[in-house]
Amino acid sequence: MTIFKNSETAERLFREFWNELIQSQGFDRKLKQEGINILFEINDPDLAMYIDENGPLFGEEIGDRIALITIKMNGDLAHRYWLDQVDIPTAMTRRQLRARGPVNKFLQLRPLLNSGIKLYSEYCDRYNLPQNPDSLTGTGNDTKQNRNTLVPCS
Repeated sequence: MTIFKNSETAERLFREFWNELIQSQGFDRKLKQEGINILFEINDPDLAMYIDENGPLFGEEIGDRIALITIKMNGDLAHRYWLDQVDIPTAMTRRQLRARGPVNKFLQLRPLLNSGIKLYSEYCDRYNLPQNPDSLTGTGNDTKQNRNTLVPCS
């Protein structure tokens, strides 16, 4: 079972989330200052998100834009990332998350992205998405181990 019931729900949530994060948290200035734009290629559900200082674009809206950084992962990992339940280096080592481009720039954004963690939790409440690690894995066992047990992205 995946967290998002379909691509439309995931797009609606992430569009609202990224617009609020960029507009209210100063994230736009940092992206512009660093010259960073990111393409998230999500599978399960299929979703492409392009993020720059102007806000998010999805699917065909992206057009022929070329991202500095491309991140590939599944929807459940994206969800868990924003719940602060994913260690990025571990996910990369396990090939649950794949990245192209200057990944160090993405990792430098982590402190700024922390403001999105609380905000994302509010979106989980709005969209009735689970936030407990045990409910995300369905096992109810050791949370630390479950945190890193995900299906690799393709």
